[in-house]
Amino acid sequence: MFWPGIQAAIRETCQACRTCAQNLTQRPAEPMQSHVVLWSKVSVDLFSFDGKQYLVTVDHYSDFFTGNLVTEIARHYSNNFFPTKTKTYSVRRCGNNKHEYIFYSNATHISYVSVDGGESTAVLSAQSANLGYDEQNYRLWYFGTVEATLYNANLDASGLETVSVPSTFGQFTVDGVNQNIYYLNENDDTVKSIDYSGKHFPEIAALQGGNEFQDIQIDPYSR
Repeated sequence: MFWPGIQAAIRETCQACRTCAQNLTQRPAEPMQSHVVLWSKVSVDLFSFDGKQYLVTVDHYSDFFTGNLVTEIARHYSNNFFPTKTKTYSVRRCGNNKHEYIFYSNATHISYVSVDGGESTAVLSAQSANLGYDEQNYRLWYFGTVEATLYNANLDASGLETVSVPSTFGQFTVDGVNQNIYYLNENDDTVKSIDYSGKHFPEIAALQGGNEFQDIQIDPYSR
């Protein structure tokens, strides 16, 4: 609850309260705590504006704040809550009916952290992998850029499978509805696709921009 002048109203109420005055000096002030690392302690709140829900996060050390649409919380967490010394190569929001996680890859592993924060957990050994997610079957897909192999597994890393892909396989996205993989062909700037078994389909589109593309996404429900 908030209204203009709330702090002045609280002070006036406390000053007029006899019980407050009697106990004012009986409780020692808590010692000040120093937060010397950015984003080591934050405060968050939700609010609505223009029909949309937002998450606001304030860093206690710098007083810097960010505001994110609730649908962009995954990006918000990837920017602020992953280990600060870890270069993140790919991020995907994954989950099932009970839990939601942010999966991310670094130079050695694929790890996840709950959307509620907490400690991150490494689940797969992979170097600088690109990630995708099949939200229909709750399976994580990743392309090992070193070994040039496409894998998919359950979110707990069980049931690992491999799919044969061409040597020009680049950034990709997973269409769990139709069980296809769409990818950027690194040789000729085209979008191509394969099914879950590795069967190739005709070229979909030629793009302009070349290696400037950093990601690819698809809406499987509006084909």
